[in-house]
Amino acid sequence: ENYFAENRPFFAEGSQYFRLANQGEEMYEPANSLFYSRRIGNPTFAAKLTGKTGGWAFGVLGALNDDPGADSLFSVVRVQKDILRNSQVGFYYSGLEREGDYSRNLAVDYSFNFRDIYFVRGVSALSFNHGSSGKGRGMHQLQFTSEPDAGLQLTADFQRVEPGVDVRTGYVSQTDVQSFGGLVGYAWRLDKGFLRRFSMDIDARLHQDAAGDRTGTDATWMFFLRCLSQFDVH
Repeated sequence: ENYFAENRPFFAEGSQYFRLANQGEEMYEPANSLFYSRRIGNPTFAAKLTGKTGGWAFGVLGALNDDPGADSLFSVVRVQKDILRNSQVGFYYSGLEREGDYSRNLAVDYSFNFRDIYFVRGVSALSFNHGSSGKGRGMHQLQFTSEPDAGLQLTADFQRVEPGVDVRTGYVSQTDVQSFGGLVGYAWRLDKGFLRRFSMDIDARLHQDAAGDRTGTDATWMFFLRCLSQFDVH
């Protein structure tokens, strides 16, 4: 399905409090998420509370959506705690309740920052739906990144979305998939003229289904050249 950016002020403001550790601020190719606010297409009532105090960040949202046949009640609870130095761990719940039906999702996530160079981020989530049972309802992601301003750049990540995942409150582009990815690159800090930084990366990924069988091509190789120019305006 298509993804559309959220432009309604009520949902757009404070949206950072409802992001998982694997989500950036991308608008057009988002990571898998437990809450996609545009699922609430015709709200008759909505309330939201967000904030941060004492190292705790929280977001609570409830909305009643006018659906054909029966209204749907959306609820989201997000709690995140700062730990160590610029690192976080968190808990996430999103749910949809409708007469005789429900979709409930739980997740824990974490983001560790070491010396502003090494990063470890991860999410593990489970989805529960009315009438579903058995295994295969997990969604997991783990990423390690070494990204100094200059020098060797490394990234390794693993993603898995099992076939029973059905997150009706969020956005999941594909199920029954898993992938292993890696990036190796090098960055040079030049600071000469307009050219400040130059880097070159090689990115590869292996795609499989959740059973471990290869799907499509075994790997994708991509080459990137990036230049960053800086202009001083007086």
